[in-house]
Amino acid sequence: MILEGEQRLDQARAHVAACEVKATKLKKDIRKTARRGNVAEIHHLEVQLVQAENSFVQAQNEGL
Repeated sequence: MILEGEQRLDQARAHVAACEVKATKLKKDIRKTARRGNVAEIHHLEVQLVQAENSFVQAQNEGL
């Protein structure tokens, strides 16, 4: 029973880390795209970033 709980906690921590990496990558992509001036692509990336950040917050709450 304890082992199962520890496994779920490890999975939640891994999910938090993955969400954080995804959000960081999207921020980097937004900066790159901003230099090129493609407004539509920037907007699309910002929407994805908001979703990634929401997923990150949700994953953090699950890990508590």
